[in-house]
Amino acid sequence: IPSGMEIISSHSFADCSFDGNLILKEGITNIKEAAFLNCKFRGELALPTTVREVGLASFSGNNFSSLVLPEKLQLLGAEAFMGCRYLQGEINIPTSIVNIPDRCFQDCRLITGVRLRKNITSIGANAFRNGVYIKSIVCENPIPPFLDPNAFSNVVKTQICVEVPKEGLQSYK
Repeated sequence: IPSGMEIISSHSFADCSFDGNLILKEGITNIKEAAFLNCKFRGELALPTTVREVGLASFSGNNFSSLVLPEKLQLLGAEAFMGCRYLQGEINIPTSIVNIPDRCFQDCRLITGVRLRKNITSIGANAFRNGVYIKSIVCENPIPPFLDPNAFSNVVKTQICVEVPKEGLQSYK
């Protein structure tokens, strides 16, 4: 992606047969709907610190092994990382995000943990569906977010350790 590009348009690279690493340069602010859908990129995806919006299904169906979301990211689209089946480790949701939309991390089976910052107010339907290796959820907000009943479908809830702020413990019960 050339320097100076701020917006990556919808479907720009969708279904391309790339299979290497994706390196995005600083200055990109918006990644539109399905921009990199089913490209099969691998390795770490470290979004530039300048990215503010990641659109619907922007990175769905890729082979990233790790993900770094920028701290000033404001919007995650539904299905943004759905089907990134090799994505592993902890997903750290930035403080600036208030909503984890429907199917955002669905079928990311190798995720082992989720860190939700203080500003999270809702987690959508099937947001982490089939995250069968999720063992840890850290919620920094003392007020529990709205949780769609299917947000963690097919996740073994008896094997998850949920950590919440001491002052919010009663609210989470």
